[in-house]
Amino acid sequence: MDAEAEALGGAGGEDRPGLVRVEDAGLDEDDDPADGESRLTLDLSVSGAIATGTWKERTAPTGYYRGAVYHGTIQLVVSPHAHGMNGRWLGFGKNFIVNSGDWHLDWREA
Repeated sequence: MDAEAEALGGAGGEDRPGLVRVEDAGLDEDDDPADGESRLTLDLSVSGAIATGTWKERTAPTGYYRGAVYHGTIQLVVSPHAHGMNGRWLGFGKNFIVNSGDWHLDWREA
């Protein structure tokens, strides 16, 4: 199955697009940033209508977070027509407080 999805959301709270590649029963996301920008990676396993996994963000070296690396968990529910996923992420922030937020993926053809 070849497909891509646009990822919106993120640990920093801002909406940021990315591409998700579907590989067998799992998903691998890489936002392909330009030099000096943040880099986000998702590693998801899909079982039925549930996608569960981890995320990791290496922030921009010159930005507010100064190249810090954050990581956490994510769980998403696949929409009934498989056109997207909605869910939540969980992870620690700059002040080592556990945060959470919404994450949304929209499917688009590759």
